[in-house]
Amino acid sequence: MMGRLTPSRVRSWLDARYAARIELAEARKEIDELRASVAELQRQVQALSTAKPVDQEARRLATQTAEALDALLQNEVLLWQAVERA
Repeated sequence: MMGRLTPSRVRSWLDARYAARIELAEARKEIDELRASVAELQRQVQALSTAKPVDQEARRLATQTAEALDALLQNEVLLWQAVERA
């Protein structure tokens, strides 16, 4: 059975809910930034691959794209974990 509803319980419940919303907003912002980075890297890789044979620059951009995509997917997992907690 739940105890009496006290101001401190209400405050802690609201604080937790507010913190979850802040986490979600921050995760969404980070995901949007990473998506933009991945898109830009993909454009650069595409431009390099059509201009000349694959060289060190294209390999570097492909590696950065893969790393950015990995980070994006990890942040999406964190976002959905935060959603489930909220």
